[in-house]
Amino acid sequence: MEIESKTIVSHQRVTMDLPSSGRALAILIAVCAVLWVWWMLPQFWPQLHTGGFDELFTWLQVALPLGNGVVLWWVTRPMWQSPRLSKQEELKRGFVLLLSVLFHLASLVLVAGVIMLFSGAGVGGSGGVE
Repeated sequence: MEIESKTIVSHQRVTMDLPSSGRALAILIAVCAVLWVWWMLPQFWPQLHTGGFDELFTWLQVALPLGNGVVLWWVTRPMWQSPRLSKQEELKRGFVLLLSVLFHLASLVLVAGVIMLFSGAGVGGSGGVE
């Protein structure tokens, strides 16, 4: 009996220390929601575009790097480093890891697109490659 109870306690301690796919997915969804609201906020209240409030809502310069940092630290890193578990847990972990990598790639493409847009490069742009 004594050996069995120690095994159960040690197994519970190990499973509690493992990163949770559900928690990581919740963090990823929360970061996406905050970025979406931050992006849409100036469009909900057009009067914020006057009086120098535009700098307050330069979401790309502030929120996107912060969101990437949060997703990298609390979603991508734990899912990447987690040990291999059962088949079902591995599928969940792989799915959340794929979503987090897609988030990083999409934000990189968004930043590159905005840089190209504001630099004038692109198709038919006045300052770039035609």
